[in-house]
Amino acid sequence: MKRFLMFMLIGPAVGFAVFLLRQCLGGKFAGWEAAAFELPIAYLFAFLPSLLMWFVDWLLFDRMRPWRRIAILAAVGYAASIMMLLVWSPVSVHLPQLLSFGISGAAQAALCSWLVGVDGAAWRRTSSQSAVPRAGSP
Repeated sequence: MKRFLMFMLIGPAVGFAVFLLRQCLGGKFAGWEAAAFELPIAYLFAFLPSLLMWFVDWLLFDRMRPWRRIAILAAVGYAASIMMLLVWSPVSVHLPQLLSFGISGAAQAALCSWLVGVDGAAWRRTSSQSAVPRAGSP
């Protein structure tokens, strides 16, 4: 359930933030009002790619090392976001725009896959052990 929520709630927000950064760097940012209008559309657009990324991460989680899984998920996210753009875009998209759009899906998939792999109990154990003095130390 944690994995599903990560990919369906946090993933599209991360992808949208990367998309906005891409728009700002390209000089095509339309303003914060337009961004607020585009956010729900981004969640609708990212539903199927996020579902695909969640399923691939679920399949690979116990079978691969974390960084290899994250790299594979980034490639899956890159391809899934490009495929969704090709399916849903009513106009033809130029190749540089198409390829740079895939970065938002790759960032979304990589971050969500990494967050799913972070073990909260291990972090709490490590932080509590560092605060406890060792036996025999002054």
